[in-house]
Amino acid sequence: MSEFWWGVVVIVALWIFFSMRSKTKKGRANRAFSAFDLAKPWFEEHGIESSSVMFGAYDDVSLARTPGATVLVGTGQTSKGNNVGFALEIAPSRGVVDHEILVPYGIATWHKNASMQAQMLGQSLMDVLVAMAASHRAQLEPIAKVDNFCQIDDFGFSVLHSAAWAGDNNRAIQLLDAGVNASVPVSKAQKGPKNNCEGATPLHFAVVNGCVDVAKSLLTRGASVRAVTEYDETPLHWAVGISELIFDAMLSRGANHRIRNRQGATSLHLSAASSSNTSQRWGILRDSPEEVDFGDFRPNSEKIASLCLSAGIDVNDVDYQGNTALHWACIYKNRGLLQLLMKKGGNLEQKSAKGLRPIDHTVLELNASLCKMLIDAGSPLPCLSSEFEDVALFLKSRARHSQCKELADLLLEHDLFPNEGSRRQLYEEFQRIQNENTFSSVQYDSPPSTLDTAPVIESIDMLLKSGANIDAISKTGDTALLIAAGAGGITMLKYGRGFRDCYCRQY
Repeated sequence: MSEFWWGVVVIVALWIFFSMRSKTKKGRANRAFSAFDLAKPWFEEHGIESSSVMFGAYDDVSLARTPGATVLVGTGQTSKGNNVGFALEIAPSRGVVDHEILVPYGIATWHKNASMQAQMLGQSLMDVLVAMAASHRAQLEPIAKVDNFCQIDDFGFSVLHSAAWAGDNNRAIQLLDAGVNASVPVSKAQKGPKNNCEGATPLHFAVVNGCVDVAKSLLTRGASVRAVTEYDETPLHWAVGISELIFDAMLSRGANHRIRNRQGATSLHLSAASSSNTSQRWGILRDSPEEVDFGDFRPNSEKIASLCLSAGIDVNDVDYQGNTALHWACIYKNRGLLQLLMKKGGNLEQKSAKGLRPIDHTVLELNASLCKMLIDAGSPLPCLSSEFEDVALFLKSRARHSQCKELADLLLEHDLFPNEGSRRQLYEEFQRIQNENTFSSVQYDSPPSTLDTAPVIESIDMLLKSGANIDAISKTGDTALLIAAGAGGITMLKYGRGFRDCYCRQY
């Protein structure tokens, strides 16, 4: 077979692959929302307000007790404000066919780790979650027989850390009443790999799992809101991506909103990494369900940013790389926050240490809509001179990306391609690709969190077991954690992997 026909076969195969992938993703999203709708009578029966529910959805047949059922795992609140953890199996046209109430409710937030364990053990997801909950309760019972409440285990965690991580407020209160230090830090692990959260207090753990009641109990008993981890992160930094309610509560208790993490970022910078408009998750997201990560709804970034600005953070404050919150909003494609920051006086001409303005990041991210928004707001036109000699040649190298042509047309309207030769090369490349009909179907505006992270975590585990340094810093000053954050997986390395190693050994 000639090279031409081999090329045709490859092109057709790629087109089929991306088409099927898009349809599969959309189908899974629709099934998850349909399952949620079928579960509403069950929520009503158990006094759970459906508007408060946050959940993860799994349609892998190997994870369900009932053949063909979708598994929903999540938490919700009753009308009295009590938190409830649940795992449901929902069959089409039949509704909820099996259920488990998870005590403590915070166990439901472990569903991603539980799903990986269930697949490895060949068990149902509900069985693994129930076992995790039972193991946690057994570990802390009976509390009267615990010899040393402040004892640190081989992985660096105290009993209070375990209670806070699981959202077990009753146990947390008992331990605090027994005299456990509310701000006891995670110490260096004596066994296993580095836990990646040295210095974290129970308040950090309660915050990262969104356990509002545990966080309140810790705060009322004197937990430090200024304690920092080895990455110089306070509970306030962790709350940015989890709960504006906890964030506001810690601000009112004197949390220092000006503290910077190791990258020099304040809470205002970090708010850009939180997806906006989550209050509309049952509305707008239902119109484009293929872009939804059901287990990772995050707080409204505009509310977090407004709290930061009201507390006195300068809208044009820069991190150690010279980036303002506007730069971060462009990097994370956070439209709502970008609009807010511009209204509050964000400097569109501010250059980072690399000489990049906020609008330059919209070009690097191939985001035509945000680029147009900034141009309309009076931003200088992008130049990328510190990174690339020619914008047209940069776009040519990414011409197969689906949004590249739209961005190039926008920049052409504003005469941003002074070099006629490079402009001609760019549009010749577009024409060549169009003739081949091989434009990529990958949408880079879609939340990266919709991607399956299990293979990534497996690869990371393999590298670490081979001696890789998880804290290694690249020439550009990036750690693996920072790169994961840029990919939308800010909890994957720091919270997910580190805690998974520790807790999988216990459960």
